[in-house]
Amino acid sequence: MPIIHGRVDLDGETDSTNFFTSSNDKEGQYTISLRVTMESQPTVVVTADNNKMTVCTVQTVDVNTFRVNTRVGSSAEAENSAFSFLVIGGE
Repeated sequence: MPIIHGRVDLDGETDSTNFFTSSNDKEGQYTISLRVTMESQPTVVVTADNNKMTVCTVQTVDVNTFRVNTRVGSSAEAENSAFSFLVIGGE
């Protein structure tokens, strides 16, 4: 079962990695593309990497791509934020 983890900066940049790419599509919205295709839909866990009250949600997960939305506090307004993630491959 493949496991991939990583960190995405608030501008969508990552440390050099062979396992995924990322982009900041618009304010508070990121797309992560895995370079490994899972056999089925994986489980994705995301956590904010800052000292604000940031809320991260995972959207549209498929076998090699997922989207993360970020916002600060109870506001519904999207805001860019750094985050870390863990992907556990489906079997």
